[in-house]
Amino acid sequence: MKSLFFVLIIVCLCISTLSAQTVLYEKDVKDSVMRHFPSVLSATEAIEQRRFEQQSAAGQFDTKIKYENASRTEGYYTGQYGKASIEKPLYFANAKVYGHYRQSSGTFPTYEDQFNTRSRGETGLGISLSVLRDSWIDAKRTTLTNAELDLVNQYQQQRFVVQSVLQKASKEYWTWIYAYQLKMEYVGLYELANKRQEIIKARVKKGDLPDIYLIENLQYLLQRQNQLMEADRDLEIQKRMLALYVRDPEGLVTSCNHYTIPDTQDYALRYPIQPTQDIVQLLDIHPFLFDLDTQIKQLQNEIALYENQNLPAVDLSYEYSSDSGNGSGSLQDEGKVKLSISTPIERREKGAKRDALDSKKRQLSLKTSLIIDQLKQDLAIVHERILTAEKTVKNSNLEIEVAQKMVVAEQKKFLHGDSDMFILNIREQNLTKAKIDNLKYTLELKKAHIEYDALMMRL
Repeated sequence: MKSLFFVLIIVCLCISTLSAQTVLYEKDVKDSVMRHFPSVLSATEAIEQRRFEQQSAAGQFDTKIKYENASRTEGYYTGQYGKASIEKPLYFANAKVYGHYRQSSGTFPTYEDQFNTRSRGETGLGISLSVLRDSWIDAKRTTLTNAELDLVNQYQQQRFVVQSVLQKASKEYWTWIYAYQLKMEYVGLYELANKRQEIIKARVKKGDLPDIYLIENLQYLLQRQNQLMEADRDLEIQKRMLALYVRDPEGLVTSCNHYTIPDTQDYALRYPIQPTQDIVQLLDIHPFLFDLDTQIKQLQNEIALYENQNLPAVDLSYEYSSDSGNGSGSLQDEGKVKLSISTPIERREKGAKRDALDSKKRQLSLKTSLIIDQLKQDLAIVHERILTAEKTVKNSNLEIEVAQKMVVAEQKKFLHGDSDMFILNIREQNLTKAKIDNLKYTLELKKAHIEYDALMMRL
């Protein structure tokens, strides 16, 4: 009897603290995940890392300033020379524009005559570009383009991480609601047996019923007490599972004991389920396919880069310079055009790398084909689970109606002495089982809907 009293205390405490609890909605869980869950924050940090890598790659096109100086400390000649230059690489045709100012003083040997300037120095402007090799692709542009692809791809991968965590969080939330409802069903079943125990005691005392009825009902009472304690244990475990996703403002796991379930426990479908249209959209947006597509594009860039390396290098530049001040009359304003041509002869290394890249591209294409087949099957399987769960929930509702009628009829028979405790207990247990099965089927339907929405990246 002490254990029965202990269970009653638990039930009373639950009822007395219910008004002080906070209703927890699914949106609250999702908001907590987005703000505090470590893997979501980690995926966001990965985006920042890709952004920095993209900025670093773009830095190859930053403007550069250089300065050089040469002074003789010994010897016959006294020449001193200084040059400051600025250079801006351009994205187009491996081009760059540049300018310089240089000035010299003293004397130089004949073989260093190029250092001579007039007294006020020389200014110059120029542009250079690649006509063939490196004209439309080079190592710098490939690095930048691939870094930009990585950044866009990382956004998609972060989205997949978020959807995966939200799927787990939503499932834990609805399992928590199921565990709470399950406990309430056993509370009701236990209280019914406990009330009946008091009624039977009174009737036994009057001599209306034999003592065996009291003992038999006590057996059922103890069975229901065990069911209630197991349900309470499962609810406490589920609270801990849910707490992983419901965190405090500091991002720490906290207790879910002060939360209660909302009045409405229906899973809100935000989108209609249309498998035929959805599979087309899924194959267009899924991060797995996006990642493979990114890798293929990067490989294509690498292949193009190796093809580019096999082309002759034809580089063209034009520079205009002007000297001012006193000095040699030979130092006049001048413009210079320079053409440089070179071509590779042996290409075995580049050819082998190209073949390796082609092979990897074919490998990625095969992986893509497999992922497409898997996604199609996954969507079809989840849809089939939804259809089956909808049918079982519907049948379960009908079963509850039938079981309820059987309990009411058996209770009337029992009150008139036309039934016994054994049959009445079976009827009540069947009704509770029907309700619990209904909760289980409803949970399975909700989980299937969650999986469908997660697969479609729309949680």
